[in-house]
Parts: sequence; structure tokens; C-alpha cells
Amino acid sequence: MLRLFHYSRQTLLMMLGVTSSLIYPGFCLADTALTGRQIMDEVSRRHDVDSRFEVNEMVLVDRSGDETRRKMRSYLKIQKDRLSKSLLVFDAPKGITGVACLTWEREGSNDDQWTFLPAMGNRLKRISSGKKSGSDERKRGGRTNYWMGTDYTFEDLLPEKRDNFRYDRVADTNWNDQPAFVIEAFPADEEISTGYKKRIMTITKSNFFIVDVKYFALRSGKLLKTLTLEGVKPIFEATWGAEHSVMDNHQRRSKTIIYYLEQDFDPKAFSNKVFSHRYIESKKHMRR
Repeated sequence: MLRLFHYSRQTLLMMLGVTSSLIYPGFCLADTALTGRQIMDEVSRRHDVDSRFEVNEMVLVDRSGDETRRKMRSYLKIQKDRLSKSLLVFDAPKGITGVACLTWEREGSNDDQWTFLPAMGNRLKRISSGKKSGSDERKRGGRTNYWMGTDYTFEDLLPEKRDNFRYDRVADTNWNDQPAFVIEAFPADEEISTGYKKRIMTITKSNFFIVDVKYFALRSGKLLKTLTLEGVKPIFEATWGAEHSVMDNHQRRSKTIIYYLEQDFDPKAFSNKVFSHRYIESKKHMRR
């Protein structure tokens, strides 16, 4: 969630010793030999789930330190074609109740993304998927725009398409005294729509969980913002999650903190209809 990583859909692979070796179907590979792409594939295998419902509290902190609190829900479900659909909905405060972001993942093309603003009518508005000029220039809008005053752009709300990126493994590090991988992610080619020149991800070796992401501007290459996940713990079977996340925007000197209050991984917790245009445009998503 961050750029939306689904959480593990498969039986997890066991780790022997203190991350000295990883067991994959049919072969054994020391962690020193793992490539960046193999590490990212393992992140997906371990932490993707088929269905997730969450209730979250969001805290926006501006450059003066003033706070604004919001309540929100999120829905994610893997469809029969193994592609995801997700919906984010604000429940409070009253002025933004019902504001939503709907995303449909697409195979081999740009994902579809819409926003719904109840005060602006009963129609979903498509978010442009064209390549933009970069988050720091703030030109032309589209997916490099920040969503509803948060420090997340529409692009950050998309699922990670691993084939769209090149993952370079660089020197390992320690994160809070835990051995960790460091991966630099670059667009695979110039046709990939993104507002970032690169991202640097820190992934703890013990559980292959992304604990820190640094985002760099497309044109200037400057550090734009840092996402940190805190209070990491097992949350469902062998899947791990954070108690809260902090998106620290160095350019705007603001922060968006998300507290994950409730989570439900039962596919029957909600119907697939929540991802339909009719459901949202009839404002049924505003009733819980």
C-alpha cells in the first residue's frame, strides 16, 4: 500500500538458519547470489494475499506541524485473471466523506485508475496514465499529482508491475540491527509512465519485508520523499505487515502517517461489486 504491493498468494518458502540460504522449488541459493529481481519476486511470494480489507486512520502533518486526521477504508482483491482491483474510500471528516480512488490492474498496458469526488457529481473521473514530467515539477497533472492533499501520488497507489522495472541489487545494509537487502528500482525503458527516476528499497532479510523506500524525482534526480514502515509483525499466516507507515515528503516538508487499525483477509469479507463503477457512482461505497 505505498506503491501497492499485494501480499503473498502462495505457500511460503521456509528459511534455514539466519538468512544463510533460501529454499526455492527445485534449487538452493545463498542470499549473496540473489539478484534484485529474485529478491523482489520473493517479496511478492511472501506478502501477496488474494483479498484484503482495511480500516485505517490517516494523519496529515503540514510544514508547521499542524495535524489533520482522516478515516479511510481500503479494499483489494485478486480477480480470476490474477490481476488486482482496489478501492480506497475516505469516511471522515465530513467534507471528504465518499471521496474514492478506484484502480484496475491491466496486463501488458497501463492500469486504469479513477477518482470519485461526491461534491463534483456522480461520475468517476479517469486519471491520465500518460508519462508526465516528474513529481517535483508538478506539471500537467495525471498520476504524478498528489492524491487529496496527501504525500501519495496516484502512481504510488498502483500495484507494482515488476516487469516494468529493473531491480539492481547494491551493497547490503543493516536496518535496526537487522541484515537487509538494498534494491535500486529503475524504469525498464523510457516508455514506462512514472514520476520517479528511481526508488531505493530496503528489505529485511529475515522476512523479505520492505521497510523503507526512497523516491527520487524523474528530472532532477533529487530525493523527493521517504516511506518508512514501522511496527512490523506477522499479520496473517506467514505474511508480515506494519502497524503504521510514514511518508515523509522532503520537498513539501510534510508527512502522511497511516495507522492500520483493522485488517480482514477473508475473501467473503466484501463483494467484488465494490470495484464496479455503478456501485461507486450510486454512492453505495459510502455505506459501510
